[in-house]
Amino acid sequence: MRLFCRKMKDLVFVASIVSLSIFIACSGSDRDLDDPAQITADSLRQSGIDNDSIEWYITEYGIENVITEDTGIRYALTKEGNGETPDYNDIVSVEYTGMFLNNKVFDTTIEDVAIDAGIDVAGRIYTPLRFNFTKDGSGISSSFLAQFRNGLNKILSMTDDNDVRIFSKGSKALLFMPSAVAYGVRGDQFYDQYEDNIPPNTVLIFEFKLVTFRP
Repeated sequence: MRLFCRKMKDLVFVASIVSLSIFIACSGSDRDLDDPAQITADSLRQSGIDNDSIEWYITEYGIENVITEDTGIRYALTKEGNGETPDYNDIVSVEYTGMFLNNKVFDTTIEDVAIDAGIDVAGRIYTPLRFNFTKDGSGISSSFLAQFRNGLNKILSMTDDNDVRIFSKGSKALLFMPSAVAYGVRGDQFYDQYEDNIPPNTVLIFEFKLVTFRP
């Protein structure tokens, strides 16, 4: 599965989704953003858009065995590793790459990926995310979005039908985050340092790879 290939139909589809999302965000500027009824209506509308766009991506790239949580996040194992899995309280190292629905990369822990995407930052030390693998995910830094932490912990805890963990060393998985549990209607300006932003109402996709773990 070539996650970073770009097809013209990908861009056309995503352009239509982004245009509709921006229309919703902009039209909201003429309304009372504190109106609970309006907030609910806009959220439901955007939720439908996000759901359709994620479903399209999953179908387009043939992603199988997708798990959907009540929060709206979805995740799936896309590559099997060597079978060695971490235990709770192990220190794990995980590489990740964040991208949009058109596969444009906006953040990564992998220097070569950052260079290829044109988002490398001078002086940044590219290194895997390292943390204590706990049952509740509390070992992952709170500087990350809540559903990023939740999704990554769910991926690390994935099991097969025999309740055996399957996200082993070398495994890869995808996490889909609807905009409501990402940066919402306002987007995020943090990525100005990469000469780019996360736009309002944007679905985020993260690819994770388990690199190492130790007690």
